[in-house]
Formats: sequence, structure tokens, C-alpha cells
Amino acid sequence: MKKIYTLITAALAIASTASAQQLPGGSFDGTWETSYTTAAAATEYNGYLNIEMMGQQLASNKEATVEIANNGDGTCTFTLPDFVLAVGDQVLPVGDIVVENVTMAEADGITTYSANVEGLSLMEGAIIADVNLIGTFDANIDKANFGITVNWQGITIIVTFTTDPISTSTEYTGYLNVEMAGQQLVTNEAATVSITDNGNGTCTFILPNFSFQGIPLGDIVVENVTMTEAAGTTTYEGSATGMVLVPGSITADVALNGTIDANGTVDFKIDVTWVEANLPINVTFTSNPVSDTTEYTGYLNVEMEGQQLVTNEAATVSITDNGNGTCTFILPNFSFQGIPLGDIVVENVTMTEAAGTTTYEGSATGMVLVPGSITADVALNGTIDANGTVDFKIDVTWVEANLPINVTFTSDPTSSVANIDANGTAIYGTTGAIAINGYTGTASIYGITGQLLKSVPVDGNALINIDGGIYIVRIDGTTAKVLVK
Repeated sequence: MKKIYTLITAALAIASTASAQQLPGGSFDGTWETSYTTAAAATEYNGYLNIEMMGQQLASNKEATVEIANNGDGTCTFTLPDFVLAVGDQVLPVGDIVVENVTMAEADGITTYSANVEGLSLMEGAIIADVNLIGTFDANIDKANFGITVNWQGITIIVTFTTDPISTSTEYTGYLNVEMAGQQLVTNEAATVSITDNGNGTCTFILPNFSFQGIPLGDIVVENVTMTEAAGTTTYEGSATGMVLVPGSITADVALNGTIDANGTVDFKIDVTWVEANLPINVTFTSNPVSDTTEYTGYLNVEMEGQQLVTNEAATVSITDNGNGTCTFILPNFSFQGIPLGDIVVENVTMTEAAGTTTYEGSATGMVLVPGSITADVALNGTIDANGTVDFKIDVTWVEANLPINVTFTSDPTSSVANIDANGTAIYGTTGAIAINGYTGTASIYGITGQLLKSVPVDGNALINIDGGIYIVRIDGTTAKVLVK
């Protein structure tokens, strides 16, 4: 596209220079000669012009007129008047394309035209091009069809003139998203739509082979979609009623809105109403995958050096589907022992789906937590099943201390995790108490700073009431750190 702009700009500059090279003061030192010729009568044909240059469609079904003057000797003169090349705001008025001595051959009411001209002068010599012309006129149906190929500076400009507008179809590849009754049924599924320009300011939009949840519904076809162009972006708007999908089962009404910009970026919204169920199905088709974020609420558990620091704390994680088989996982506002560490973010997590369960796997290195204090490496593994049940394991390594912090996030609370010694004694924190199971003797309870708070005799099992906090429990020379809520 940039090269087309450059060529048009250069041609405009040359044309401007050429038109300026007139005799000073309009004077002429010589003798004027005037000649008079009898021009052959020209027949005009009204129709539509299509122009393609360097793979870019510069004009689609533009109304135009061509003239054919029969020379009476088996040849004619073909004229395409007021030819213009336009790209964006750059306009090159080429003027009349005139091809003389075009051969004509007639058979069965069809006249065939052909000519090949080298070095045709356009724009008063500013453009020199080679032109190839072929065409037909069918008197039986009163239809003309011409192809004009212009070769200019190694660039081929393909021009067609037809009595009827050309139906031009363009396919766009992108991503489909489908939502129904608040459920995301399809996320960033590769798809293709086609748009057929009808040549009258409308088009036909087709989303072929539409399906979801394994049900093939058929093609969504919206005809007579209006097209409005402004500043390089085309806006599309249309609707269809009584569309039959899954013949005999589903009737649908469809409302279509969308845009395609100058770069070919597509953004369409296709609102499908399932008539029988009075159920809206929201469909989008975009060139780029939609960033789809889902939040999951659940419970957080944190263990470090054999000590349970967080037990079944309510938390939320978010997963953003990148549309390419990966996602971004975020555990926001991660903290323990009252220290806010920040967000745990793992990007480019691979997602693998099988039997309704999606498996997640990813890692991140050099993550900064508590800026300037903690650097962490993170390994993430987990699953989300068809029911939305989440089970994630987030292994965090505190780099500076070479200390592993084991984090789990689950949809359901886990059983209280106990510190268990070699003799099978379990020590763990509950709400408002410390639980000791499988021990007989004296348990000493210390505060986090080391002061002795309680000494309690235990006979098999004990529940020691105490305020919420972190405590150190010592029994028979063994210590355990517990969290009491």
C-alpha cells in the first residue's frame, strides 16, 4: 500500500511539472495549422468499474461509462474517460484512456475486441504505460465485458468494465466466541467468514458451518447488509428473520453489526435469537483473539518449612485466555503472616483439554514480590474440570533465602494440615485453638517472639484455647509452628 501511495505521489509531481512547462507568456513563434476530421460516431456503454493494483482493490463496482467509435474498417477506438486512481486521500486523475485501432470480430451477435498498445501516453506524457485490451459485447443480451491491463513502471493495474456489477467475495479468517445464557460456549475458535460485495452499497455476509457444543447448526447468511465507508473503515449493518438452522428444529432471527478497517481488521457482532426458545445467542467474530478473563473463588493454603502458615483462606484467582492455547494466571494480593507480597502472575501458561478437564502448566522466573526485598521463581500446575472445580499447586521459591513456599488454591477447603512428628503426633491450628492429637505429656506454647505463654498437660488429645496468631508448640524437644485463626 505504501508503494502505491509513493507511485501516485510521484506521478502527481511529474504531472504538475509537465503541465507547468508551457511557453512563457503563452507566445508562439511559428505558424498555426488547423485540421478538420470527421470522427466516427461513438456508442456509450454504462456499467461498473473495478480496479486492482498490487493486490489492493482500489475500486469496486464504481459506476462508469466507456465509448466505442467504429472506424468502419474492422477497427474501433475505445475510450475510458476520466479515469482516476485513488488510494485513501491520494487521488491521481489519469484522464482519458484512449486505445486506437482496436480490432473487432463479430460472430453470432457477439463482437470481440482486442488491442495491445506499447508506450501509451497518459496525462500529457506524465505517464507512459503499456495497455492490453480485450472485451466482448453481446448484442443478444445487451451486455458488455472489458478487461484493460495497464503496465506502468513494472506495476500492473487491472481494470475491468462490466455492464452488471461484479459480485466480489472476500474471505476473512479470525476467531469466534459464542455466549448463551451467561455461559461461554466457544472461546477464540478459529473460523472464517465471507463477504460478497453486491456492487450496490450492500453485501452478503456468511458465517459457514456454524456450530457449538458439537451441534452443527448450518450457515448464518445475512443478505443486503448495508456498507458505509468513512476514513478507511467500512461499517456493516444488516438483519435476517426466520433463518432456518438445523432444519425443522431451530428458527433464528439475526442482527449483524461490524467493521473492517483499512488494515483488514475485522470486528463483527452477530446477535442470534433462537425464536422457539426465545433465547439470545451472542456471537462475535474478530481478526484477533478476544482476551477472555474468568475469575475463580476458592481457598488458599500456604506451607513453608513444614509449617502451615495459611489454612483455607478465602481467595480469588483470575485466568485470562490468550486465544492461542495459553493463558495468564494471576493470584492477586498474595500475603502471609501479615506481609503483603503482591500479585503472583504467570504468563504463557499452556492449557491442554481432555475429557472436559483443562490442565494448566507454566512457570515464571525472577518475579519481584515486596519490591526490593523478595525475588521469586514460580512453578504452576493445576486443573479445572467441566464443573469449574479448580485445583492449583503454586510452588514459589524465595530466591534470596533459597526457601520453598508451597501454595495451593482449590475450589473446596482442604482438611486442616497438621504438623506430624515421627511418633505420629499431630499438631495444628484451628479457629481459636491449638489441637494436639496422639501425645501424652506437657505441651509448651510460645509466642512468635519466644516468650512462654502456656504449659498444658496433654493426655492423648487436647484442644488448647488461645487467641488467633502464630505460635510455636514444643513437646518432648520437638517444635511445630501453627497458625490459629
